[in-house]
Amino acid sequence: MKERPVRIIASAEHKFEPLSRDLPLSNEDKMVLYQLWQKKSAYIGLTYLSLIGIIILAIIQGYGRTSKLKLEEQFFHVVPFFGIGAFSLLTFYFYRFYRKEAHGFRRDLQKGIKKEIAFSLVKHEMPVFSKFFVRTPIEQHQLIQLNREDFEMLPEGGTLIFEVFPESNHIHKLRFGDKEIKYF
Repeated sequence: MKERPVRIIASAEHKFEPLSRDLPLSNEDKMVLYQLWQKKSAYIGLTYLSLIGIIILAIIQGYGRTSKLKLEEQFFHVVPFFGIGAFSLLTFYFYRFYRKEAHGFRRDLQKGIKKEIAFSLVKHEMPVFSKFFVRTPIEQHQLIQLNREDFEMLPEGGTLIFEVFPESNHIHKLRFGDKEIKYF
């Protein structure tokens, strides 16, 4: 399955074309990536093993029941076929899910780079819901939610910089000048 690298889109709202550059990963970045990869892999692996365990229990109980039936009835019993089919589907699904959710962090660690992207700030406010967003030129993260204090501190049209891991599309840091901004 092909990974989707960071894709920067052009927008009429941004005053200048986004600038990006590749930077090497620091030790802190590597630790963050490793922890994210480990957390997602553990979640996916435990869920997969739990579901496989349930399937194995169903197969064992199905064989226990079929041993009491006549030979002709055992042949048409579907529990083993169901177990094999469910195992195949779960394995395929969780393999794709791992490749989509967790493998990108591993690839970022192997490549050892992150992207720093600078773009002009475009604010987007939703006062009815008390939510405050910044519009970005990245296709996978077009809106980033900020808290109210940081949103009000940012000037419209200023330059916002954020670091993103290119293979996993995970936004690592968001900065305005020297101030790191928290986002949701």
